[in-house]
Amino acid sequence: MNQINQPKIKYFIYCRKSSEAEDRQALSISSQIDENKKTAQINNLEIIEILEESKSAKHPGRPIFDRMLADIEKGKANGILVWNPNRISRNSIDTGRVIYLMDLGKLVEVRTPSQIFKDNPNDKFLLNLFCSQAKLENDNKGVDVKRGLRKKATMGYPSGLAKIGYLNDKTEEKGNRTWCDDPQRWPLVKAIFDRFATNKYSVRQLWLYAKNELHLTTPERKREGGKPISLSYLYSMLADPLYTGFFYQGGERYELNLKLTRMLTEDQYWINQKRLGKNGRPQPKKRKGVYNYFMQCGYCGGLTNPDFKFQLICPQCKYKFSYINRENCPNCGIKINEMNNPIYLEYVYYRGLKCRKHEHQECLNKSFEQRKIDETLVNYYTENLQISNELSEWCIKHIEELPDPELKNLEVINNAKENIEATIKKKLNRLLEERLRRDNLSQVEIELFDNQEQKLINELATTKKENSENNDRFDLEKVKKDFSLAAKIVDVIKNGTNDEKREALYVLCANLIFKNKNIDIISTKSITAVINGLKQAKAINSLFEPKNIKNLSDENEVFASVRPTLLISTLPVERFLSKIREFYPCIRGSFTPSFG
Repeated sequence: MNQINQPKIKYFIYCRKSSEAEDRQALSISSQIDENKKTAQINNLEIIEILEESKSAKHPGRPIFDRMLADIEKGKANGILVWNPNRISRNSIDTGRVIYLMDLGKLVEVRTPSQIFKDNPNDKFLLNLFCSQAKLENDNKGVDVKRGLRKKATMGYPSGLAKIGYLNDKTEEKGNRTWCDDPQRWPLVKAIFDRFATNKYSVRQLWLYAKNELHLTTPERKREGGKPISLSYLYSMLADPLYTGFFYQGGERYELNLKLTRMLTEDQYWINQKRLGKNGRPQPKKRKGVYNYFMQCGYCGGLTNPDFKFQLICPQCKYKFSYINRENCPNCGIKINEMNNPIYLEYVYYRGLKCRKHEHQECLNKSFEQRKIDETLVNYYTENLQISNELSEWCIKHIEELPDPELKNLEVINNAKENIEATIKKKLNRLLEERLRRDNLSQVEIELFDNQEQKLINELATTKKENSENNDRFDLEKVKKDFSLAAKIVDVIKNGTNDEKREALYVLCANLIFKNKNIDIISTKSITAVINGLKQAKAINSLFEPKNIKNLSDENEVFASVRPTLLISTLPVERFLSKIREFYPCIRGSFTPSFG
């Protein structure tokens, strides 16, 4: 930096301690002020203001520090006097802000009692290094603390203060302290759990009991405690599994140390949780439908919504009712858990949402039961897509053997297209950076930037559209998945879980449109090609049954007559029909295929 005509340096004294509590690190600020004042007096420094802050520098967002940098940017001062560089920053963002002000020449000097950092490359590097070391210390402390907490958890002690009913054992050395039973509060907490287990008291009644009769208070600590427990505190206590003998930390389950006495069994704990639910009230479970992800209304084009019905037929009075959140039959009053062989019924109906074209009108489609959708899909895929496992494996194997120069070069072509997109995006970023770098642009320059930006955006949109269209080609992996699923799709629809059905329909990319109690199934090009190939094979030989075929040898004349059709129909016909005779040697068998 040029030292000629350099203005006199005016300093902010910045003092910081990490803790916001008044009684922690109490002497830290005052000692920093004394040392900094002594440094200013010895070196005859001009001090503008002394700034004090009780805030951790681990993360950005310190109000006093931010105000100091803003005043430096305005020119009110051009120097900072601190006890140590780690008082300025322990994070990369604030460190970068300080060094950037030095780059601009608005911050001339950062001074400590033992070192001076001026606006030159070496000093800025050292300042950045010292602040980075402070950040490294913080990061290492975090790693060490987490390791210690995991070790303590494996010993059976959660991190933090002991829960009510237990105490931190202060007879041990700090860092090795464990827990012990609280002789004063443990019997009181146990009485609350015992009373709650009788199923005769609500949580609010238990709270009044603990407050007025037991006089249960939170443990007294240095700055808190000794007060009656609150209602929310009691809710969290009843929901805490620690009193059962286990706890969660970092997403993992740990067992409580055997030296600590349990207050209830794990079975009792889960019964309590069922009674509590969310905020102490039983809540119905969240359920996901299967076909609402794939099905649209044929009238309005809108989505569908699943409607779950869970009903029970009472064996005593034959009354049918919804059993969700009920304990008794609403007609005869008998308890559900005392019924002898009740009949449970479960239905899922799909209904169209509000019609988009006509507001405030219900969709013209009526509800559609999930069982009927299952039956429709089973019939459709049994007739059109289902093949045997042996035939599926044969198709996958021989498709891989088909030589296709375009398939070999497909990865190279796709990479080239991705590079073109990346190049256009880089140009857009450079254009934006250049625009932000310039100040006070004229109207002509603004229009020039706008035109260049719009040109690049249009070019990027065109490239993405072309790539999307070109990607709708033969995908070897996609065809292999289609054939693999074709052998088991019917079984998945019949016996699979909801998640398995959704996954299968995602692979098939099936779209369902329901209208007038009918369902139309729309498949992708690859699935349509497989279906058409199976139809063509059946037309060639009516005895060919894809779902039953197991003999794939040359002696099976039925299978031999349709093999070329099965392979060719799954590939883009316009690309491969002209080359079929050079592919023919890869198809096993001595027959001679004929093409119209």
